[in-house]
Amino acid sequence: MKLPSPLLPLGLAACVGAWLGCEYPVAPWWSAALFLAFTVSGLWWRGAPGTVSVWLAGAAAFMCYADARHNYFPPNHLARVAPAPCAVELRLRALEDATLTVTARGARRLEFTARALTMRGEETPVTVSGLTRVLVREPGALTVSYGDELRAAGYLQPVAPPTEPGEFDAQNYYRVRGVRHEFLADPALTVNLGHHGGNRLRQLAFALRRHMGAALTVGLEDAPDTTALLRGLLFGDTGALADDTKAAFRVTGTQHVFAVSGLHVATLLAALLVTLELAGVTRWRWAWLALPALLVFCLATGLRPSAFRALVMIALVIGGWLLLRPAGVLNLLGAAALVLLAWEPGQVLDKGFQLSFCAVAGLAVGGGFFFARLYRLLRPDPWIPRRLLTRSRLAADRAARVVCAAVATSLSAWLATLPILLWDFHIVSPVTPLANLVVVPLATLCMTVAALTVTLGWLWHGFPLLLNQVNWLVLKGMVGGAVLCARLPGAFFYVGADDVPAGAARFTFFKQEELSPALLQYRGGNWLIGTGPESLWRYRINPYRRSLGINSFDGVMLPRGGARAAGAAASVSGEVRAGFWAESGGGGRAPSHRQWLDRLAVNGVARQFWRRGDELALAENLRVTVLWPPADGGDGDQRDSGLVLLFSTPGGTLLHAGNISREVEALLVAADGDRLRADCLAQGPHNGSGNLSRDWLRAVRPRHLIRPARGYFADNSLTRELWQTARELGIEVWRMEDSGALVLEYSAAGVTLRAFKEGSPRRH
Repeated sequence: MKLPSPLLPLGLAACVGAWLGCEYPVAPWWSAALFLAFTVSGLWWRGAPGTVSVWLAGAAAFMCYADARHNYFPPNHLARVAPAPCAVELRLRALEDATLTVTARGARRLEFTARALTMRGEETPVTVSGLTRVLVREPGALTVSYGDELRAAGYLQPVAPPTEPGEFDAQNYYRVRGVRHEFLADPALTVNLGHHGGNRLRQLAFALRRHMGAALTVGLEDAPDTTALLRGLLFGDTGALADDTKAAFRVTGTQHVFAVSGLHVATLLAALLVTLELAGVTRWRWAWLALPALLVFCLATGLRPSAFRALVMIALVIGGWLLLRPAGVLNLLGAAALVLLAWEPGQVLDKGFQLSFCAVAGLAVGGGFFFARLYRLLRPDPWIPRRLLTRSRLAADRAARVVCAAVATSLSAWLATLPILLWDFHIVSPVTPLANLVVVPLATLCMTVAALTVTLGWLWHGFPLLLNQVNWLVLKGMVGGAVLCARLPGAFFYVGADDVPAGAARFTFFKQEELSPALLQYRGGNWLIGTGPESLWRYRINPYRRSLGINSFDGVMLPRGGARAAGAAASVSGEVRAGFWAESGGGGRAPSHRQWLDRLAVNGVARQFWRRGDELALAENLRVTVLWPPADGGDGDQRDSGLVLLFSTPGGTLLHAGNISREVEALLVAADGDRLRADCLAQGPHNGSGNLSRDWLRAVRPRHLIRPARGYFADNSLTRELWQTARELGIEVWRMEDSGALVLEYSAAGVTLRAFKEGSPRRH
């Protein structure tokens, strides 16, 4: 059976086999037997059955290969010798230049990937193999470059899977890159032994990268945002980008400009070809000169998977041109998949791999289709000979071709990658085709100017100073275009599966010190109870919200009182619209609190100040009653000025008591008595007088007590008296520092409470 692109189905079979081998390991002889059986069938049969057998044999071969690479390790591999966390001393060789990260609070962290050479626990050092991610907190004057060897003592542990809703899956991310462990090195016991190894070509590439980074900062020392954007565009380093900037590119579907991919390599190739043409180099020599330059550039990026994919694709195109064997895009795509999976079969799990191949396939299949239909609307009358067209009409025709090609390219790539965006990122961005028309040309111009900056900087130091100012202007336009597209009505929205049973109310409690925020879901409505600090919202609550397809909150309640009442309210209000914001009115003078108030004013959302006796119907059969603070605001202690809320659902009640003190508990017991009864009590520690008194627990009589993590101070409420009272009343205590996030569900079948992560938490 002859196919126009015979390597494409073989590449797809390799992808399927590699995915099965990574995700579903089996005994090696099974996949080997399958490979042998399908190979014999392919040699025996002719026509379509034989072709299909060859595809299946390819899938079985890559299944066996991926299984061996990712699930079987030599005896001295870290996965074998350190399957559990342990304190060790390692000798390491750095595989990249270390990245220094500075948090908003000023904490410094050095991070890099290294190859383990030797390991010593309590005995003599032994030779080991395997990669590890090294983290050095507060490294001081320690610096690490590619090829450096280090001796460090610290804590070695396997990369853990996510245990919280919305948490980044670091285990899968690093597993694709062959990294199974992370090493928390003690800065006082970490010594750089100097440069003792490494590939010469990669050393040259990293030196070039440092030179390029220095050239791109000339004249922009006072514009760190611009230099961060330049480094992101050229090298894919997005760690220093502002969160608002990254969000604008993410929601508009233009974040791919920061992945060193085909756009970067093609731009550099075009610049090289123009240079070679101007230099008078004969064309048959272009490939021999361009390929080494592209290789060095990809090495300078740290040989990121996206850069390597683009290099392989370009190399195949140039190789076909050298051999006078032009090939179709789909055939080259299949060949590239075979080469890349032979290099590293785990790439099939990488979202970038999936998106890039789908985008190229979409361009090959849909680019011409959309171009033909768009150009049909703008082309000149086909019955008029072109020699009779005026110059202005010919110029308009050329412009129409460019515009139609750009629109067709953006539209076909977006449609081809839409299933992956829906499945993995839960986002639909109808504005993506328009945003790409704005961002991609400016990004291409910026990379071209940056390449000229680095090249001409060798001739005269004034060129970087002038060209970097041009890039500053281009980057301002690029960011402004992305932000403007993100603000268009209907620019993007999130989709997700709501797995809450019909008629059930679900509370998802996120792990946090002192007071745990919760997401309430009931009959399509969504309410947020507390925002938590900025880091909790950014890295867990917000990603989880997006994965559920929640585009707005019906309401947000701030149960905390005092200066930290708002928490991440400014970020929440800037990203998600809420039907109402409710608080106790404790207020605060922090800049984040003022920013939150300003954003509420812009959005036209008024605050609600809840007091004792207020009762609101959030939805049918879902009510919330305010038990605290009183109308006069209480005794003035801001720690006791938060909200105490009683939620009534069809399946039971939840008392969300914030982190009130024993004194407030006594006041509520005296005033309400049996009204406090609840199936579940969620209450954080009070750092002053403590809480969870015997009378309070007898009044509430919960079946479950959710206790947030204790934070910096010891939880002085978890006394022997508490455990005795809990046993007497049959209270199940869930300590979130042990259990992690909790999911509480009220339904007609009753009340269920489970830990989000696998395994059982500590119960009492």
